Amino acid sequence: MRSDTFPAWAICSHQAEGCLGIQIEPFGRCLAHLEPEELEAALERYHPGADIDISGTRIDARLLGMLLAAFCEKGEDPTFGDARFRQTHFASIAKFGATKFLGDVYFVEARFDRGARFGAALFQGNVRFGHAQFGRDNYVVDARFGGAHFCRDVRFGDVKVSGSLILSHCQFDQGIHLGSFHVRDLNLDEAHYNAHVVVEATARRLTARKTVFQEGATLRLDGVEQCALDQAVLGGPSAIFGHPRCKVTSLRDTDLGQLVLADVDLSSCQFSGSHSLDKLRLEGRIKFGRTPSGLHLGMHWIPIWWWTRRQILAEEAAWRSQMSRKKAGWCDPRHSADKLVDLSAERLVTLYRSFRKAREDGKDEPGAADFYYGEMEMRRKANSTPWVERRIVLPLYWLVAGYGLRSSRALVALTALIAVGGLTLSRYGFAAKGHVYTADVKPLWDSFLYAVGCILSLDVKINNLSENLTRWGQGLRFLLRIAGPLFLGMAALAIRSRVKR
Repeated sequence: MRSDTFPAWAICSHQAEGCLGIQIEPFGRCLAHLEPEELEAALERYHPGADIDISGTRIDARLLGMLLAAFCEKGEDPTFGDARFRQTHFASIAKFGATKFLGDVYFVEARFDRGARFGAALFQGNVRFGHAQFGRDNYVVDARFGGAHFCRDVRFGDVKVSGSLILSHCQFDQGIHLGSFHVRDLNLDEAHYNAHVVVEATARRLTARKTVFQEGATLRLDGVEQCALDQAVLGGPSAIFGHPRCKVTSLRDTDLGQLVLADVDLSSCQFSGSHSLDKLRLEGRIKFGRTPSGLHLGMHWIPIWWWTRRQILAEEAAWRSQMSRKKAGWCDPRHSADKLVDLSAERLVTLYRSFRKAREDGKDEPGAADFYYGEMEMRRKANSTPWVERRIVLPLYWLVAGYGLRSSRALVALTALIAVGGLTLSRYGFAAKGHVYTADVKPLWDSFLYAVGCILSLDVKINNLSENLTRWGQGLRFLLRIAGPLFLGMAALAIRSRVKR
């Protein structure tokens, strides 16, 4: 019981002993303190469908069994009308499996020392579990509602469960607010919510696999460490609000067209099989995985390499750890082969393209750049890509410009072009007087200046250089005037892609 509340009912005459149970008239004591004859007389008042109020009473296994027997016909499940268990203390496992509650149910501030079982229960009225507590003295217990059916408004407010709160296979027909959970694990698997649901949870893990949110859901996961929504159905606008350490581990086979993700960690999230990824909205601080850092050694034709730093999807990390010869740094036990079936470069192309479009639609060009890089990488690795594009065009584009996203590579390629062009011009480019095919060796520095002038389309006049070029020199000047501006343009576009808003 909360310290700021006190029972509003007539309290048992054993109040001095700490009992807060409601009096059973005309005995002046609660159900737990009645004599055997009195208890038998009190239970005779109850019948299936009757109302009950045993607020504040301590209920053990024997007394709970007698109560349930009083509310059921022979061979039938227990049936309650309005049921008030406010501040009731269940000393043993509260077994309400398959019980029918025809009226409103109140377990407000109830305490379940050994957990509760509400599997396949039917709640036809409003349900309140505000400030209920499951477990005590570090004793881990679960609260099980698997298969329960809630027909009216449901409120779980500030519920504390030392173990798992299991709401799998439940059906909720009307208003639902699953607020302020403090549990170890929250299981919503295969539940069906016909109205918009709001979940506020502090838990180690939340799962909602194959769960149907007919009107959408709002999940506020400020205290959740991991969340998974495999094959969930989001029938209306939905949102997941987390914190930088809240890991969404899976959104596989889910339609994400109406989902907003805010302040969550997607570094290990699996998206394989998801739909409408291009309409997914990402807000706040979103964390993706990163490529391995540092230098790596291995049995390869270039034995030392490094990876361009960029954001990646978990599927790429798993694919490279399984398929690539350069596995160093990619292996991660979170991305095992049995969890990521149907993994291919072609599928990764689609995933990266969808994320790129989502970021572009959100006016986040810098954020889209890494996903474009990943898309091009997978195109270069995909067997379905035409051979010329896969073996020549894309490798060259990657080498000289990082797919138009790495200005440093374009500038290095431009510098190499100037160096090679200047050196070649100095030896074979300038013709001797009166000759076209005979070259005259010229100073190297002057040749470099001439090469820069060709690239910038400047009319460079250098006294030491002949105005006549050999056939090789003319071809080289043509190459410099084409390739030089191309590399400059790639560098400019790469810089723009990183700063554009």
